Amino acid sequence: MGHKNGSSSKGLLLVSLMMALAVALCFIVYANTQQPAPPVITETLDHALDTTAATSELPTTTTAAAPVLSPFEVSSGDAPFIHLPDRVSPYYIVVFLKSQTTAVYARGEDNCYSRTEHVFTCSTGAEGHSTRCGLHAIYRRYRWRALVGDVYGQYATGFTNSYLFHSVPYFAEDAAQLDTDGYRALGTPASHGCVRLCVRDARWIYENCPDGTQVYVVDEAGPMGEAVPPLEDGASWDPTDTEFIATMQ
Repeated sequence: MGHKNGSSSKGLLLVSLMMALAVALCFIVYANTQQPAPPVITETLDHALDTTAATSELPTTTTAAAPVLSPFEVSSGDAPFIHLPDRVSPYYIVVFLKSQTTAVYARGEDNCYSRTEHVFTCSTGAEGHSTRCGLHAIYRRYRWRALVGDVYGQYATGFTNSYLFHSVPYFAEDAAQLDTDGYRALGTPASHGCVRLCVRDARWIYENCPDGTQVYVVDEAGPMGEAVPPLEDGASWDPTDTEFIATMQ
């Protein structure tokens, strides 16, 4: 009789242990299946450019999925067909390193940046100071700006990576003290990374391209730039600087 009771007790204990183990396994499986996936953090400049109000500080992170940019293509007509109809700026700028030109595209009838507005002759970074390729955004501007090398630039428009569109440098904050060698170098790499332009073209970007305008730097050849007038003999000013020339008359 005692032997039977002992066997029954052991059997009940074994069954209880098995049931407890099964319950524990079920709980573990349930907990793992119910745990939410961690949010994906992406770094995207494009998210900042979708905001309608431009700010001086562009956000760098968002939990939303990064929008997909269409691939850059150069068509047979030299204009990149860029499918970005949701951009906030009326213009889209492409800096072509191989041709040393800066193209400004406006919206066409398709609401994409498919119409060429201007093609400026420029100077990007010289050897050892190459202008980095990639997608940037305009977010600041200065009428005059101190530059590397104790020189100054007019109509400086800043975009990300600490780059600027600006005039050819001056030796002082004086439109009559142009670096004439730098002016003659337009169309060749000559800067410390910024994009140099004649005053006419730097001023156009400064006045017409709002904060948030995208700037795409590519290691490609683009369309030919608009002609830059030569310097007059003995002149120490930019011949496209109509505002300064008017003061001499």
